[in-house]
Amino acid sequence: MLLISTTTVPSILEEKSVSTPAEYDALLVKVLSRASLKNYAARIVDSEDDAEDVIQNVALKMLGRGSTIDNAERYAQRSIRNASFDLRRSAAARSAREEQEARLASRLEPVADIEIAFAKLKNALDNLPVLTSQIFQMHYFD
Repeated sequence: MLLISTTTVPSILEEKSVSTPAEYDALLVKVLSRASLKNYAARIVDSEDDAEDVIQNVALKMLGRGSTIDNAERYAQRSIRNASFDLRRSAAARSAREEQEARLASRLEPVADIEIAFAKLKNALDNLPVLTSQIFQMHYFD
């Protein structure tokens, strides 16, 4: 697993504290709109689209917390890192689950083929004269 140091994300803010919700919102926009954070997330998740999703999820989480976050820059960096790794883990789990389902489906196909063959055989036996059908069944199935 690739580990990326949070020191690769340059300092984003000069402000360290906010006093009003409007200042907090402005600070949050400033923190999360930096390309360096998107690049940071993209290096972890290997996709710019997924990185944007991570940034948006972190923004929603931070907005939900309100201005109770002491260091928005550090909180954003850590949240983006955690959310990026969560996304990678869930993608890996989804891929493994899909692979397992494909293996299971490939094992079930022969069973389905056998069931179809038995249905055809039963239909053919039902169309034979009674004595011929009984002889066939006794010879091959008993």
